[in-house]
Amino acid sequence: MSLTSDLRHLPTDKKRVALEMSASLAGVSLRVSRAFVEATPKATKILNADNLRLWAELGRKLAMANADVGVKFFTDGVSEFKKVTPKARQLVFQICTKQLILSSSIALETFGYIPELAKEIEDDELLTEILTIADHIAHRSAKHSSEFLKSTPA
Repeated sequence: MSLTSDLRHLPTDKKRVALEMSASLAGVSLRVSRAFVEATPKATKILNADNLRLWAELGRKLAMANADVGVKFFTDGVSEFKKVTPKARQLVFQICTKQLILSSSIALETFGYIPELAKEIEDDELLTEILTIADHIAHRSAKHSSEFLKSTPA
């Protein structure tokens, strides 16, 4: 049974993104691409096609610096993002991609922290506004955007 057989039951838009991104990831590392394909069926239950592309792109950028980090990123999956709205998820990927330019550790920390933040802030509109501000801060500083998010619940 091939890896791509795991993708055959996906909706067309998600299947197309999964195949395109797995090919892109294979150019970086076959192990990373395999981890992505294996994680994709579960991820597509939570992510829309656009978010799936952003997730894969974030993982690709992580893998370019360290393939093991890329594999772990996809293996960890996105199950914690169930309670984060699609609009807020897009902001998460934007923030983490900007942070990644300066610090992969801060980007990964932020990615892991946002589901916890979403649980603390049960108002989807407020969470989206907070993430929008963090996105603006991330234009200038990965560290300050991360600190802003961590201090928000208090």
